[in-house]
Amino acid sequence: MSLSRADCVSHDWSIAWVLVLSLLSLAFVPPLAVSAAESDDAVAAMYERTLRERSIAPTSAGLIQFLRDLHPSEETQNLATRLIAQLNSDSYAEREAAMTRLLLLPALPVEALKVAAEKGEPEVRWRARVILDTGEDESATVLYAVFKTIELRKLRGTVPELLRIIPLCDKPHLVDAVRAALEAVAEPQDAPPLREALSHPHADVRATAALVLWKCDGQRALPHLRAVLEVPGQPDKVRLSAIVGMANLGERESLTLLHGLLMSDDPQVRVGSFLALSALTGQHFGYAAYDTEDKRLASATKWKEWIDGEGKSADLKFPIDLYAADVGYLHGNTLLAFGYQNKVVEYDPSGKEVWSYPGGGAWSAEKMMNGNVLIAAYNENRVIEVDPTGKIVWERPSPSCLNARPLRNGNILISEHSSKKVYEVDREKSILWEYETSNACCDAHRLDNGNTMIAEGNRIIEVDREKKIVWEMEAGQPYGIQPLRNGNVLVADLNGRAFEATRDKTIIWEVQEQNPVDVFRLPNGNTIVTGASRFAEYTPDKTVVWSQDGCNYGTARR
Repeated sequence: MSLSRADCVSHDWSIAWVLVLSLLSLAFVPPLAVSAAESDDAVAAMYERTLRERSIAPTSAGLIQFLRDLHPSEETQNLATRLIAQLNSDSYAEREAAMTRLLLLPALPVEALKVAAEKGEPEVRWRARVILDTGEDESATVLYAVFKTIELRKLRGTVPELLRIIPLCDKPHLVDAVRAALEAVAEPQDAPPLREALSHPHADVRATAALVLWKCDGQRALPHLRAVLEVPGQPDKVRLSAIVGMANLGERESLTLLHGLLMSDDPQVRVGSFLALSALTGQHFGYAAYDTEDKRLASATKWKEWIDGEGKSADLKFPIDLYAADVGYLHGNTLLAFGYQNKVVEYDPSGKEVWSYPGGGAWSAEKMMNGNVLIAAYNENRVIEVDPTGKIVWERPSPSCLNARPLRNGNILISEHSSKKVYEVDREKSILWEYETSNACCDAHRLDNGNTMIAEGNRIIEVDREKKIVWEMEAGQPYGIQPLRNGNVLVADLNGRAFEATRDKTIIWEVQEQNPVDVFRLPNGNTIVTGASRFAEYTPDKTVVWSQDGCNYGTARR
């Protein structure tokens, strides 16, 4: 059976996306022997294969036509209505034919199918559910491949259709993929549609256009970005994008404007404004976007004093990228692996559970670029990749696995405790690189230089691709580590402490926690420590600003 190519609808049809994206990771850092250009080319070829398998030409013309087809005509809408009614036909052949034709439509009638899935006759409900599940999964994968192909192949002329498709993408990962594609292909001649998009009714269109316009329009973009800020009732996320655009053009007034968003009601805007301010200035002032209002206000006051003083002449570092790789793919949510409590849960910034999975002995969980979650299920002796519907889409046997990390080249780095080894596997599950540790292996990270940092026994080591140890440090019982961008390393020492050490092995920050097994430095400078029974977020001055009980080891990401 052929599958639908898209699940977007327009006009009176609501959009319902299941957050199921391609199984390939894109933010590619190549192995030492492969150039970045060669790596990007290989990844682009994978996405092109996804498109060709569905008879979609991976060219500018082919993808422009595909995106246009996602907006159904009145004739297509009427046909979809007739086909849904035909799902209740007395003829089995007609029911089968209607189901097949619905899946072949360029855009699924999602809302109408939902009604049929809830209120139709038993067989109609089943068929509508199958169409929704199959079509949504398939179309999300294809649409993501379209955006990534445009980005990697730099397919010019696609800007108008990319802007037009944004209202049909109601999940952050897809909007981010459109943004990345626009940033890759926008040229000076694309400035007019981007300027026009700044007044589009849809907030995500305005925000995306503001983030891209400065790149192709230069200083000419400034009056248009300022005009965005003057619109009454403009959402803070749109204001943030416009201000970042101004900052990237060297406008010092952006510091004051970003400061004004530190107290936004939108927690993701607060995160973004802090990321932008700290990237521009290198300052932190203990700000935590998820702190109580009074603590955020105290930090924001310090920011104001600095901006009004040193900020008037301080060197600013721009352009800035709110979507840097180390920010991750949770968009302000928190992902907790509860260890031997056998579950993984994702929470939104308000603390509401938005996703969960019953992973056996879930020692680690990592959100992937495609929206799936990679879990090291220790009790199940396997590493699994789970999509947002709870379906396992990839797995590999892995005895006593404590950590599994998605690499930027699409592969996975796995640490096996009792087996005393760390290894890199590809999507076909073949081992590409392996290192046998002298003691129990607890954690491993691939560094930007191609080396691998490993926590084993009572030490942390860095080994090169030829498996030679080039650096090591004694560290009690290091169960979790995080190499930091400044060259330091965060360590969770099972003996009761979490600390940050420099490369010359000087400890510059330390807190006490019961049997910590994981540490994670947040973009705001705080650190989440996972221990025997709780997750705790510490500020640089060692104050706990958030905690959650109920884990039995595990990991925390935000």
